[in-house]
Amino acid sequence: MSTLSSSTLTPNTMFSSTGSSPRFWRDARMPYVELRHISDARQICYAPHSHSHWSLGAVTAGRSTFCYRDASYRIQAGDMVMMNPHWVHACNPIESQPWAYLMLYIDAEWLSQLRYQLGLLDAPEWQDISTAVVTQPNLYAEYCDMAACLLDDQRAIGDKQMVLGSAYL
Repeated sequence: MSTLSSSTLTPNTMFSSTGSSPRFWRDARMPYVELRHISDARQICYAPHSHSHWSLGAVTAGRSTFCYRDASYRIQAGDMVMMNPHWVHACNPIESQPWAYLMLYIDAEWLSQLRYQLGLLDAPEWQDISTAVVTQPNLYAEYCDMAACLLDDQRAIGDKQMVLGSAYL
């Protein structure tokens, strides 16, 4: 990975790997989080499914269809999606058009504890987030900076913990 800092990169150049194979970032020192990057998702289709963790994704190129519970959304580069634990969803290409995304998976119990410690929850128990799609350029840029930090092999674990802890809470 490049040694450029995320603040010098744009979302289009930050995640320029090729191919449809996913790239995962994991670290045993941060077992409550995983980041997935797909640079060409047009051949990747998912049946409706759910996860036990909270998920936050960003479309980094192209467009897609995001089905979440009983609704369907057309999303595009710059949009972010949020999925509560155990809520059924699927995100798939539109007519084989190229698109790319990042997806952050966060342990719901860890996130609940953090939100409680920050005074955002009254109790350290999961509370669903009602928003499904976010289109806010400043939040998208912060998300891309966070993802770039996590994917950067040259960044210290303390930097990664700090950037994750301050994101969207």
